[in-house]
Amino acid sequence: GKKRLNPFEAIDYYYTKTNKEPENIKFRVIIASILEFVDRLEEGLAQLQEAYALEPYCHTISIDMARTLYLSDRPAEALKYQIKMLSNLDKGYFLDEDKKIKIEDLYSDGYLFAKKANSKAMEEFVAENPLKVEQLSQDTGKKGKVKKVSRNDPCPCGSGKKYKRCCGR
Repeated sequence: GKKRLNPFEAIDYYYTKTNKEPENIKFRVIIASILEFVDRLEEGLAQLQEAYALEPYCHTISIDMARTLYLSDRPAEALKYQIKMLSNLDKGYFLDEDKKIKIEDLYSDGYLFAKKANSKAMEEFVAENPLKVEQLSQDTGKKGKVKKVSRNDPCPCGSGKKYKRCCGR
């Protein structure tokens, strides 16, 4: 079978692939995801910005950009990407077509970003978007939070081992 890479080996592997195929946005999205996992958010954000420059209508990139900005404590910027993506839903596409993303979840995330950014941003977001505030606020407790991996959880790298025996060392 395939050899499992630790996150740092995976970053090197995908950087090499990206250098060979700089137009391949999927590699940049993968790198950004791994960099987020190892808490190198700014570096991941740079990869997503490169991917966004190549494909501004790829919703996967916009969602990842918004999440990374939010995690970097930049909710106002996260909201900008989320709103731009939501206003272009009909024009864009997702990288992984099998991945079913609920539109309500995207609006809930936008509401969360707006709420953290400031009250004016939240008012504008609610006024410009068709979903009711009540629907959004019901979901915001669950959305936008990153689940911490505890020692005995399966490792997020996909090795099948416990986190403490794999990447958590």
